Amino acid sequence: MKIILAPGSFMGSGNAFQMIQAMEAGIRAVHPNAELVQLPMADGGEGTMEILVRASGGFFIAVTVRDPLIRWIEARYGVLGDGSCRVHVR
Repeated sequence: MKIILAPGSFMGSGNAFQMIQAMEAGIRAVHPNAELVQLPMADGGEGTMEILVRASGGFFIAVTVRDPLIRWIEARYGVLGDGSCRVHVR
């Protein structure tokens, strides 16, 4: 049996990768030999950067920046696996 796991994030509950882990645990309890295909999804909002960076074999860089109220905050940005595109997020 082949099952595709393709959740998005559940805001306030978990990101797409955490949802996949929970789905996998439940399915394995009932169908331990099932072939599970993990395809985390995003709609351009929360979680999109992490999915793009992970899928491409990229990495994250942490930086300290100022927010709109000029307070120092920690942020990060992702560099895609081919290094050609950077996606910013707070």
